[in-house]
Parts: sequence; C-alpha cells; structure tokens
Amino acid sequence: ESETPNKAMEEKDLVDAPETKEEGTGSNKLSKEALSKVEEEYIKSLRYNVNVFLPHTRSIETLDKGAHEKLKQDEEEARNLARHLWDNVLPNLTKEIRSSSGNGLQLPVDGRSLTELIHQRGVNCRYLGRLAELARKEEMEDVVAAERASSPDPSGRVEDAPRSKAPRFRMPLCWLEMIECEMVARAAKHVLDSYVSELSPASAAQVPAQTIASFLSAVVSVGEESAAETERRTGSKSSRAVLDQEDMDALTLFGVGGGEDGVIRGRDEIWLDIEREIGRRYRYTLSLYNRNSATSSKKDVRDSQAMYTPLLRRICQRSGIRIVAKHYSMGKKCVCGGGGGTSGGLAACHPIAPTDILDILPLVKHAASVSGESFVPCSFDGNTAGSSTSLHVLLSDAKTVYEFGHANLSNGNAGNVAVTLDCAQEAAAMYQRVLDSPIHPQISKCLKLTAVAHYHKEEPELAVAAAAKYLAVSISLHGFDSAEVLNAHLTMADILLGSGKIPDGVKHLRAAQFLMEFMAGKNYSGISSTYYRMGSHYYDAGKLEDALQFYKVAAARRSEDRMFDCLIARNSAGVLARLGQFKLAFDYEKKAYQLYVTFLGDEHNATKACSNTLIQLMKLAVEQEKKSKIQEKERVKESAADAVADQIRADEEAEEAQPTKKKKKQSKKRNKK
Repeated sequence: ESETPNKAMEEKDLVDAPETKEEGTGSNKLSKEALSKVEEEYIKSLRYNVNVFLPHTRSIETLDKGAHEKLKQDEEEARNLARHLWDNVLPNLTKEIRSSSGNGLQLPVDGRSLTELIHQRGVNCRYLGRLAELARKEEMEDVVAAERASSPDPSGRVEDAPRSKAPRFRMPLCWLEMIECEMVARAAKHVLDSYVSELSPASAAQVPAQTIASFLSAVVSVGEESAAETERRTGSKSSRAVLDQEDMDALTLFGVGGGEDGVIRGRDEIWLDIEREIGRRYRYTLSLYNRNSATSSKKDVRDSQAMYTPLLRRICQRSGIRIVAKHYSMGKKCVCGGGGGTSGGLAACHPIAPTDILDILPLVKHAASVSGESFVPCSFDGNTAGSSTSLHVLLSDAKTVYEFGHANLSNGNAGNVAVTLDCAQEAAAMYQRVLDSPIHPQISKCLKLTAVAHYHKEEPELAVAAAAKYLAVSISLHGFDSAEVLNAHLTMADILLGSGKIPDGVKHLRAAQFLMEFMAGKNYSGISSTYYRMGSHYYDAGKLEDALQFYKVAAARRSEDRMFDCLIARNSAGVLARLGQFKLAFDYEKKAYQLYVTFLGDEHNATKACSNTLIQLMKLAVEQEKKSKIQEKERVKESAADAVADQIRADEEAEEAQPTKKKKKQSKKRNKK
C-alpha cells in the first residue's frame, strides 16, 4: 500500500510528460510567430519616405486620396523624427558632454574630430547652432548654481537651512568654443568661395592671393587699424617685416580684368557676410567672435574665448589653403588692403600678407572615405599614391579579425591578451598586403592595438616599439597637429610611464599638452589633468618645487570636475607641508575644504577628512608662527646686543685714539721750540 501512491505518481508523470512537451512546442511556435510579427511591425516602422516636403509638386489629393493621406502621415512622421532629434537627441548629447569627465568620454580637440563625434551620434552638422544654444544655456546654469551655492542665506539663518550644493560637473567651455569655431570656418568657406566666384570685371579672382590674405586677416582680428596705428606698427618693426613690392607684384596677374583693381572688402563687410551665412545655415548668432566693444565689457570672459589659431587652421583645412608656417599676430587689429599696389599690383595687409599664401588646392570628395570628413585636398603634381590613404578598404576578414581582437582585450586575462596580439598583427598584415603600404588609418589602429596588447602582456620594449610605429604612421597620415597624433602621444606616454621610463613619458605628456592648447584652446578639458599628471610624477621623483609649479598651472586651468580642483588643492597643500610652509599649506587645504562643503556638503566623508587635515595644518602653522616669533625676538635681541657691542667697541677705539692725538700735538710743540 505504501508503494501504490508512488507508482501512481510515476505513471501520472509518464502520461503527462508528452502532453507537456507538446504544449511547450506549441507555445514556442506561438512565441516565434509573435516575435516575427513584432519584427515585421518594427521594420515597417523604420520605413521612411524621403520624398516629403518637396517644393513645386502638384497635390494628389483629388487624384488619389489614399496616397494623399499616406503622404500626410509620412510628413507627420518626418516632423516627429525632427522633434525627437531636436528635443531628445541633441539635449542628451549635451548632457553627455557635460558629464564627460565622469563617463570617460574624450572631448574632440578640433573641428574634424567634432564632426566625427556628432556624426557618430546620428546628428548632421546643420544642427551645430542648436548644440551651441544648449551649451550656452548650460554655462549660464553653472554660473547661477555657483552663485547660489556660494551666497549666504538671505534671511540670515544659515544654521536653520542647509546650504544648496552646486553640481559636481560643469559644462566644458571648450565645447561652445569648438562649435562656434566650426560654424565660422564652414561659413567662411562659402563666403570666400562666393568672393572668388564673382564674374564682374574687377572680381576678387583676379588677385587671389590678395583676396585670401585680406579675408584671413579680417577673420583672425578684432578690428581694423587706422592709418596712424599702421604707421606706428610698421615704424617699430624691422624692414624685413614690411612686404617688398617686388614680391607682391610677382603674385599679380597684370593686364587681366580690364585694368581695374580687384575688389578688396573691409573687415566689417567680411564679418557681416560670415554672420549672415551662419544665421542662414545654422539659425545662430555668434557670442564669442566679432564682439563689438560697445556691446561687451572689458571684463567679459567671452572676450578671451575666441580661438583664432584653431580658427585659421580650420579655415585652411576646409578651403584647401596652404600658408607659410610662422608666427602671426592674431587677435589684434588688422589691415585688409584696399586698392592695388603700384601698377595694379598687390597691397600690403596684416597680419597675413599675400606672400604668405603658398597654394590653394581643390578638395575632392570620396564616398568611401575612412574619416568623418570625406573632402581631401588634391594636388596636380601627378602623385596620386597618397590618395588611397584616406579611402576605406573593404576587407571584411581583416575587419572581423581586428574587432575580435579588440573584444578580447577588454577581458584582461593573459590568454585573451595573446589572442588580441595575434589578431592585431594578422589584421595589419592583411591590410598591408592589399595596400602595399603601412600608411593607412586601419593599419594605424592595428598598431595601437598591438602596443596596448604588448603592454598588458608585460612586454614593455615591444609595446614601446609598436607605440612608436603607431605615432609615426599617425604623423604621416594626418600631420603632427591632429587628434590621432594626440592619442598616439597619450598612448606612448601611458606605456612609458607604466614601464618606469618617467623622463621619456613626461616628454610625450608635454607634447600632448601642447597639441591640446594649439588645437582646442586654453580652456580644453584635458589640459588641467595633463599638468596634474606631470606634477605627480615630479612629486614621486622628489622634485617638490617643480611639482608645486605644475600643480599651480593645473589649478589655473579650468577643470570640469570640481572634485579635481579639490584634489589639486589638497596635493598642493601636501607638497607645501613637506617643504615646511605650513601657512601656505593651510591656505590651500582651506580652499579644498570650502570646495568640498560647496559641492559635497558638510556631512560628506571627504569633507570631514579634509577638516581633520585642516585642523592639523592649523596647529602646525600656529606652532611654526610661534617659533618664528620667538626666533624673531631672539634675532632682534642679538641684533640689539651686537649694536651695543659695536657702539662700545667704537667708543673704546675713540678713547684710545684721543691720547695718541695729544701726544702727537705735544711732540709737534716741542719740535717747534
């Protein structure tokens, strides 16, 4: 009887098992059918009619009402997509840029990397104006939040109400600077093209060097010189700085254009055309460039945010202009020429002269370009070997191998690193067999992956060699001033510093810092952290004074993470404490404590730890002050005692000198007698 229920349960399970299996199979079929329907509906939702809002088209409402309704639905779908981009995608990108210091996103350093970034997010460059407006809004919110956090309670009851905390991350100032620089460069390209394409007899195309030099001089200046200012400037410089008329006449086409002088526009007219083009293309008004002194105060921070060197570099890239590499006096007043020189020749302009224009190359667009910008300069010297360096190579096998190796690198164990190394070398070999040259962006990526894999495999010599090749290929491809070369210098610095070669690593950090400031301006977000890293290595080497100088420069540069300012202040206090300067160390620690209170609150652990350190430094500073006062008193006493001793010694010498004088007088009197 005890076994009967068990047997019955077993028989029931055996009977029910097939039925359960069939039910499961049916549910799987139903789920697959449901999934296929969902996929079909999703694919249908992705269908987008690109032939909406076409101008000059005849209405089909009376011909086909169904097609007309479908067209209306497609137009509404296009509006919804545009609203989604305007209201969601662009603000989310701005928030991502704001928190870039916390999420590890490296901000673009020039217009080219900026274009690649927004293209990766599915945003067209026509929305640069919207991104600039959002950036200005975020900057204003940062100012208001900082003022609210630092100002006391208006009611006077600070203890009753907690102080409002400011957000930790600030909007990078370099983001708005790069966006406006890119808009000005793109608009300047179209304006300059309209000047050169004029068909009038006195067109600017008759004197291209004069036109381009005057245009560039107007763009990188803040005003136009008067005759007296030009005379003072040319009189104070050597004769070499003044253009030779023979050099200018050598660039002039004589007997062309009906004998009339070329049309040379002034700075105000050039900037008016640029601002009109920006307003038409981007629906935006500039806030950093071409600011009149009447509308902006001298203390306005935005007056110093205009980046003229990156702007000149970007305009030359976008327009195919090559100029002489030298120091130009940018951000000051200019001379745009006007009229011609002798016999219809060129006129001098400042800071960029017609003789500084070396070449103008046409830009050719490649549909299979690797980089985000598909326009590359084309020369007519017959050498087309370099044209393939920017083209995308359709090698699916090599791409698959590279991506597989890159995915294995993130796992971290030794076996996966070995797989990564093999995949990177195999992909590089495949690309090089097809291209017959190591100069290509895909090979550059493989070299970087090889260097990182060697470093993780604890093979520093091989890692340094691969990183050096990666740096050389990047310079050959993009020049020394590019985002790729900046990343190559940072990779080289990380490998060298991790391998213990501190002097060589600091050199590459210094090169990276120079490229950041040169391409992205002094407000770029990575400059402060680079100075801090160099200071930390000097501190580890025992060079405290040099480390303190680097910390001071890092504190003077803007950091988007306010906690990074606290870190710099605390490390500076530690260096000063080791140097025995407890009073200055207390001041730096107090600054860090105030920042912690403002952004973290009084109850945060970091604030409490900083408070304890502040108390210790205060005690040491007080003791040092007491000792210094005691030493000062002893020094005063010693100096007073020395003064008294000197006086006594002088009196004694005077008394000893008097008897000798009397004896001399008596001897003289005796001799006279």
